Amino acid sequence: AKPVLEVEREEPCHPLAEPAASSAEPGEGHAAPSTAPSAPRPLRLIGEVFCTYILAEGEGELLLIDKHAAHERLLFEKLRAQQAAEGIPRQLLLTSVRVSMPKDRYGALVQGLAAAEQAGFGIEDFGDGSVLVREVPSILEIGQVEDAVLEMAELLLKNHTKLKLEFYDELYHSIACKGAVKGRSFSSPAEQQRLL
Repeated sequence: AKPVLEVEREEPCHPLAEPAASSAEPGEGHAAPSTAPSAPRPLRLIGEVFCTYILAEGEGELLLIDKHAAHERLLFEKLRAQQAAEGIPRQLLLTSVRVSMPKDRYGALVQGLAAAEQAGFGIEDFGDGSVLVREVPSILEIGQVEDAVLEMAELLLKNHTKLKLEFYDELYHSIACKGAVKGRSFSSPAEQQRLL
């Protein structure tokens, strides 16, 4: 889903408005205007609407940003970059989480433990259709672990041994969705600004 709804506006208002053009001719103590494209100006935060959307002002535009979708996209891109660089940051669970599942998913997950490891999970085969989860990506909360592991098992079953970029993209979308700020939850102005 696209996180931004753009509303056109005729004139940008202060403080984003362009300075008034000078009536002075080039050569009268003023440099000729540059024809090079300027960098886009940063968005100006207006506030939060219904604890779900961020309202911001751009150049000639009023933006209504779905903060969950925006945060999910940021987390997704971060997970992909971390996997490509130093690896996904993990958290060691104080108590391992036992996850039981149907035999087909269990078999796919046990065969794909290396892929789970690369995705930031520390999982051990516990036998009889269940696994023990000892480590998870740091953006997940304890209550999200079981759902994330079951989804990963389903993705592994669907992809079999063909672990392509699409597998990790689907998995990271799922993790990012679980880790992203939820709609109808208050965000401070600093948190809103980070999502712009």
